[in-house]
Amino acid sequence: MPEPVPTNPTILRDPSIVRILEGTVFVFILLCLALYFRVLDSVVFLAFVGILLTVSALLVALVIAATQTIQLNKQKDEISELSKIQKATKDTADKLESNSIIHDRVNRFFLLHGDVNTKFELFFPVEYAGKPLPVINQGDFYAIHVISSRLKEGTIVNYPVPRKYKPKPGEKVEEKPDTVPGDRAIFICRPDINYILGSLWKTWTIDASGSPVKHDSYDLPCWFTEKEERTEGDTAGNPPTVLRNIFVSYYEGARLIQSPVDSPSEEFYKKAAELGSGKKYTPGSATYQSDYGILARIHDKDNKVRIIVAGIHQLGTWVVGRLLSRLFYGETVDGMATFIGDKDFIAIIEGKFFDDQWKVTDEQVHSKYIWTRENDKWTRVIDPKKNPDVQPGPFHPAS
Repeated sequence: MPEPVPTNPTILRDPSIVRILEGTVFVFILLCLALYFRVLDSVVFLAFVGILLTVSALLVALVIAATQTIQLNKQKDEISELSKIQKATKDTADKLESNSIIHDRVNRFFLLHGDVNTKFELFFPVEYAGKPLPVINQGDFYAIHVISSRLKEGTIVNYPVPRKYKPKPGEKVEEKPDTVPGDRAIFICRPDINYILGSLWKTWTIDASGSPVKHDSYDLPCWFTEKEERTEGDTAGNPPTVLRNIFVSYYEGARLIQSPVDSPSEEFYKKAAELGSGKKYTPGSATYQSDYGILARIHDKDNKVRIIVAGIHQLGTWVVGRLLSRLFYGETVDGMATFIGDKDFIAIIEGKFFDDQWKVTDEQVHSKYIWTRENDKWTRVIDPKKNPDVQPGPFHPAS
């Protein structure tokens, strides 16, 4: 059976075409009547016929022009539709490319080696404050959310760690972890609070000379420290104030480099603690607070993968989490080549928290402190833009 011939009903439905066709038919009828009755003499008749033919030609020309206009408009509509399809295709391609970048960075950072079903244990501190659900600090929760949203659902085993018990003055409590981390573990928060992390790398203490006592963390070029400080002239036996920071300790050639990295928000935390529970602390005229944190991916002595996202205070954890979020979502971030490389690394991250906007910004690697490890040797990664006068080279931690 032959296929039906396609028609173009759109043209016949156009009002202008209909009017022109009606006019053409009317002129044709007049011409026929004039020929039939011959009511006019020959000269007038011929002139009349000429006029009718001219009008008919104009009408035909108008029909052709209108038809071409409709066809052009149709072509424009088709081109517009093609443009929309091209844009949608480009958006889809861009999205696929973006997803490809995200998957690649997650794969590299977590050392998945293409296996998205790789299992991780996630250890994070919680506080059971007489409620059915545990309390989690905002900075810790943000970091947990960033990590959980990028790894495949079902590949993370959560381990809430009760916040370290604070002993009374003079009371000694030895924390013994009830869980031994498996082959791949992620740790949120510093080791004196997340004592599962502390079972691997204890907090350094500072001796009388100002040098860190590293305990079993001898293989790290920087780590968390704490130092007790008593108020001068205090005779009431009040507990000492604990000052926390990150301490850098490594050799640059034969020269020992030791330096504390203090949190600019330490004073804010001290004053907030003096207010007691439930009271809000406002940091005076300061528009933002700053803190430091550590981002690390390390193979421990048993060659197990350990990822650390921890701040001096919870703000520092939030800062590190924010940098990870930007890294995972395809942005160019400070230290990116190191973080998605295949070597162990440890870096000090800094950033700001703006109270009026309730968000963290300006997160970046500290200008001097980022290392990679290869064959048990740490190498400081030098950014020529931040350190134009420093030559890169191998440095090893002070033991």
